[in-house]
Amino acid sequence: MDAKPQKSIFAWEHVLLLVVVIIGGIYWVFPDRRIVLERMIESKEYNRAIETIQQLSPADIATDPHYYRITEIQCRYILTLEKNDPSTWEPMFVDTWKYYAELGGSSELQEILLKIVLSLKNPESAIEAVSTQQGKLAYTEILPVATALTKHALANELQSLAASFFLKTIVEPQPNYARLIELIELRRYANQPTMAVEDIMRIRQQLTLSSAEDYTLTLLHAGLLQSTNEVNKAFELILSLTQRMPERIKEDEFYAKIELLAMQSDRQKDLLPLLQQRLAVKPDDEPRFRHYLSLLMAEQKFKDVAELLDAHIKKGKALPDDLRMLAQLSEWEGKADKAFDIYLKLAQKNDRPALDRLLALNPGLFRHYELADVLNQWIPSENENYYRTYYARLLSTLGDYDSAVEQYETILKNTEAQTPQLYAEMADAAKTTYRFDTAIQAYQKSLALAPDAPDALKTQKQIAWLLTLDRKYEASLAAYITIFETQKQPNALPHILSLASMLGDTALYNSMLEKLITVNDGFADDVAIKLTANKNLEELAAWEVNMNQYRRALAQNYSEQKRFNEAIRILEKHTGLLTNADVFDLYLYLLTADKQFGKAMQVVESPKLNPSILENLSTMETIVWIYESNKRSDKAIEWMERIYNSNPNNQKTAISFARLLAANGLSARAQAIIEPILKDKPGTEFLRLAMDIALAGENYKEAERFLTLYINACETPSADDISFLADLKLARGDARGSQQTYYLALKAHLKSKIQLWE
Repeated sequence: MDAKPQKSIFAWEHVLLLVVVIIGGIYWVFPDRRIVLERMIESKEYNRAIETIQQLSPADIATDPHYYRITEIQCRYILTLEKNDPSTWEPMFVDTWKYYAELGGSSELQEILLKIVLSLKNPESAIEAVSTQQGKLAYTEILPVATALTKHALANELQSLAASFFLKTIVEPQPNYARLIELIELRRYANQPTMAVEDIMRIRQQLTLSSAEDYTLTLLHAGLLQSTNEVNKAFELILSLTQRMPERIKEDEFYAKIELLAMQSDRQKDLLPLLQQRLAVKPDDEPRFRHYLSLLMAEQKFKDVAELLDAHIKKGKALPDDLRMLAQLSEWEGKADKAFDIYLKLAQKNDRPALDRLLALNPGLFRHYELADVLNQWIPSENENYYRTYYARLLSTLGDYDSAVEQYETILKNTEAQTPQLYAEMADAAKTTYRFDTAIQAYQKSLALAPDAPDALKTQKQIAWLLTLDRKYEASLAAYITIFETQKQPNALPHILSLASMLGDTALYNSMLEKLITVNDGFADDVAIKLTANKNLEELAAWEVNMNQYRRALAQNYSEQKRFNEAIRILEKHTGLLTNADVFDLYLYLLTADKQFGKAMQVVESPKLNPSILENLSTMETIVWIYESNKRSDKAIEWMERIYNSNPNNQKTAISFARLLAANGLSARAQAIIEPILKDKPGTEFLRLAMDIALAGENYKEAERFLTLYINACETPSADDISFLADLKLARGDARGSQQTYYLALKAHLKSKIQLWE
């Protein structure tokens, strides 16, 4: 019998036990790294712990970087403390900061970093490390360490390095007012005013400052500029501050700084607006006020000085000469009205220089009433005639002519004061108030004193005109004739002609017209030549207008006297002959009346003729007559057609046109002209014309019809008309009708004889 098999010692239970034993042995031999490191730290084997960590691969580190980096730094920090070796602090900080940045910030490492900072003797490498790794951390993570490092650098006399580090690490990432002020202080410690100015200019643009912050920062900025000898810029900066904060100007310390900068920059003239502001808040500062005035005068700012003086005067603080100075300044500044007001107050106190200035200013101001009041109350005895003459002229300007005449009479009592001009001025004032006798006498005295004066002719004309106004027509006419004959003044002619007509002196009127116009004596041409030579173009134009009127009037007179040829010669000198419709119409009439039809036709066809003047109906009818008289029936018909087309419904015009057409063998056209009128109850004259036109065209049937209408329209037709109607019927072959009509003609004839016998 076989033996029973036994169980193997390697059964699965034994295998499992064996695996557990092996694993346990492995962990006994190779325990967990963190446990190992903790045992090393507990036994103060810091170097060994550091070496263990540094021997780990990056993959091992990556399993828990936070634990391994912090453990390494803590061990190194303990060793560094134990060694107390200053040279180890900087590399220690560099490595710690590297891990700090690598971990994205760590409170444990941050605490160590802050402790390391306090131990650093030269923080330059630490600052470099922070700057290198700065972009890898949030601002809040870097701020505590960077702040501590900045203070540490400053404590180690590294002001420049501290300032630059503070700027880049703390200020620029998140600028604010407080950090900017700290930066400026760092720059000052580092003796870097220029860089401080640059920092301010760049960073303040990113800030929203309160008024107090703006004030403090601007003062710091100005002080830095001043320390770099850029006093001009510093002053400009302070000026801008006063514009933003004008209330600061009243602060003595602030204003003292402004004055100092103004002096250093040679900008004292720019103190003017600041002085003005300061005086606004401290108006009773008299020394400052006088200083302000002196600066304004030096800068020729007379307007400002005047305003200040004016305010001072209103407050009752003005010095005695302030009024005069203010008046003069007002003139310089173009404020003539204001100057006038001041001088007026002085003149009312009998100040003659002030009165002289009033006389000089008034022509441009027209403040006549106020000046007249002063002169009415007081006229200086010295040079009295000068002031009284001014007063008289002023009264005339104001329209108080009676008072002006009184002043002139007072002046002219003095023989030495008698001048042609004053008499003429007195006459001008007197005539305005209708004191014609006084005015005439004054003009005559003016003329007697200066008969050859340039304005003597004007005076003569004034006398002649005033005589007319005073209804002394004979004397006025004589004066105008004298002017005309002695001075060769064409302007006198209208007055002569008007006065001659007014006095009913037809002979004088016509003789003056003839004397002026008649071609043979050439007087009118002489005047025109004289005016042209003297280049009196306006007077020449007026002269020509008057001459044309006179030519028209004289030609009309000659026409009424049947002196057609003379009238034609006069009118041919009219400058508007070919452009004035009325004159041209008269001219054509004169030519036809004088039987000069050929010349008339030449004038009508002249290329110089203005076509518009031929549109006059009377002129066109005359032209038809002219062409008929010249045997130019075609032209006569053309012009007659124009007349007809302008009013085709006028029977008179239609009759004339139809008759002209018929007379020239154009019966068909004539018939077309009269046909529309036949439909509208035409008159007997028109029916007779229609019959004549039909006969001219040998249209007896139509002629019979028109004659029948004509006879029916007549209240008592003649026996001849009825007999002619019978002739027309017979000519048309209507013997029976003709016989009956002859009977009616005989009956009408007998009736007329019976009436005659009765």
